[in-house]
Amino acid sequence: MSSGNTMPASTKTSIITHRRRTERMDDPRVKTVLQAYADRRDQAIREAEGRRREALERIPGLAGAEAASRLAGLSYARLSAMGRLEEAKAWKMEQEASLRNIACLLQEQGYPADWLEPVFYCSRCRDQGYLPNPGGAPSPVRCACLDQRIREEIARSVDIRFPPEHTLAAFDETLFSPEADPKKYGVTLSPRENVRWIRKRCQDFVRDFADPACRNLLFTGPTGTGKTFMANCIGRELALKGYDVIRLTAPQLFDRIIRGKFDGDGTYQDILDAELLIVDDLGVESQSAAKFSIFYDLLESRNRTEPEKICRTLLSTNFKMKELVGFYDERIISRLLHWYDILRFAGDDARLTLSARRRECPGS
Repeated sequence: MSSGNTMPASTKTSIITHRRRTERMDDPRVKTVLQAYADRRDQAIREAEGRRREALERIPGLAGAEAASRLAGLSYARLSAMGRLEEAKAWKMEQEASLRNIACLLQEQGYPADWLEPVFYCSRCRDQGYLPNPGGAPSPVRCACLDQRIREEIARSVDIRFPPEHTLAAFDETLFSPEADPKKYGVTLSPRENVRWIRKRCQDFVRDFADPACRNLLFTGPTGTGKTFMANCIGRELALKGYDVIRLTAPQLFDRIIRGKFDGDGTYQDILDAELLIVDDLGVESQSAAKFSIFYDLLESRNRTEPEKICRTLLSTNFKMKELVGFYDERIISRLLHWYDILRFAGDDARLTLSARRRECPGS
């Protein structure tokens, strides 16, 4: 039974290996976290140096013990590099003896044995975010503490852009009528069955996002039928997974592209490269040949990306398809029909239904 929606392509290919923005050093959220780590590490080292200066002033013999430790450490490293392992071993033992001597001097004056050491939040990575190369690995392994901090930073940034309550799991299908009325709603299913199918399709989109066969989405339908909510749900879930998501209204999109091209500030390239670009309220922008050209170039550019690069687009409009055909030129409509799965939202205004429900049951 058809709901009036175009079904997704059935062909599947293996999911490609994709490096998400949060695994790359150029992601601004990663940069923010790493800068916080660097600041925190510098602070710990400065505080340790302050304690060291205090201890050197108060503890006779500490400066000599430190000098002996440094000499032993340098000799050990030099001889090890030269392959003179037996001599290096002797200096290693000398260094360990010097360190024990430093600890004894500190404790004799009432200081903890590790008083001169920096106090890091994470002892495993010493607030660097990365562990020493295990087993000769070519690149550092990210510490669990850094992964956790990045997840927290992502969640913070996502909450700013997408309302926390906008999740696919929280979508309330009971706001939509269970009664089918093809003449009124334009779909053969009831609005509730239709939106239930759409939610499933959106869950599949999130699940298969890295699959090359994953197609773009075009939401159509009247105001208040859940298009913006569902788009936010998708954007939020993928952003939380670490994907680069940009969400704009159509007027914002054209304004930023025009200003970005003029200013040369990289805005246009960011829009082109976004792993998921969400454009809401398509069709409310003023009509002009220049904007049609911008939109066509955007669709073409985002469709021409390399196979290993994720570049999906989600468009949302209050127009019906026949209204879109009358608004945009033939080239744009052809791309929408060929490159997008069209999900047709239907029903009465869910916002009015929710408002009436809250009046009847305050606090719901």
